[in-house]
Parts: sequence; C-alpha cells; structure tokens
Amino acid sequence: MRNRFCALVLLLTTALPLWAADSQHIELILFRQGDMQAHSASQLAPDTWADNSQHLQPSQLRSSLLEAPISRLVPANGYSILLHRVWQQDSRSGTTRTALSSGDNIFGHHPVEGVLTLQQEGSNRVQLDFWINRFKADGNLDSSERMRQSAIVPFNELTYIDYGDLGALIRIQPQ
Repeated sequence: MRNRFCALVLLLTTALPLWAADSQHIELILFRQGDMQAHSASQLAPDTWADNSQHLQPSQLRSSLLEAPISRLVPANGYSILLHRVWQQDSRSGTTRTALSSGDNIFGHHPVEGVLTLQQEGSNRVQLDFWINRFKADGNLDSSERMRQSAIVPFNELTYIDYGDLGALIRIQPQ
C-alpha cells in the first residue's frame, strides 16, 4: 500500500507540471550538413507557403536555451544554420501552424520559409514543411529545395530530424 501511495505521489509531482503548463517554449534549428549539393524540388516554393498559419509576434520571441548544440553547428564542423527560431506559445490541445522564415522578404519569399505544424493530442507530433530558396539577380525565384518531414517530439528532449543533407533540432518545453 505504501509503495502505491509513493508511486502516486511521484506520478503527480512529475506529471502535473506538464498538464498545468499554460505555455511552452519551442526552439527550432534548421541546418545543412556538409558541403552537399542542394537537391532542387521539381517546383518552386508556392506563394501560399504560409496560408492558414500564424506568424510569430515580437512578444513571442525568446532567447535560445541550446547554446551547446548550436556552438557545434559551425562551418568548421561542416554545418550551416539556415533558420533558428525560439518562441513562446500558448499550450492548447489540437493543431497549431506557425509560419517561420529567415532572411529578407523578396517578392513575397524568403531564403528559408516554411511552416511548423504542431499537433498536441497526448504527444507532440510535428510536421516540418520548409523551402530553401535561391533567387535570380532580378529577385525572382530561381530554384527551391523542400524539406518535408514529421516526427514525435517528447517534452524537454532535444529531437533530431534527419532529411538527407538537411537536418533540424527541435525542443518543446512546458513553461
């Protein structure tokens, strides 16, 4: 009986903070591995890449908590960071779509642009749909490379998502 009570207390003290969290800290790093040649998609990034998604507001942006992994993603080690975003968002069950981009907006497109879809129903299921774009001298799109991958991301764990020469690191922390 005493063991059951201790197990219940242990479960409540570890699980309740996750259930009670009203927001979460999300950090996403999209990077290229090595000097591999980019694999262009058969189509260019669509103008509707961010449809039905929410854009991050300045008040949502946060500082990185992943200095150690980021310090290893340097050109000397064969990596280049394409996008790094850290934000706070409200916790809610269901699905949220967040539009993310890096670089200047050129005729509605960015060098890196895409949507992170987060589905929270018992677990954190993420879908990454990103475009890495190259532009012509006149500013129009020349070619696009697409990363489309999904994964389960446990709370508080740094998760690596592999996609050939592209990769992503993501962590979701209840706050």
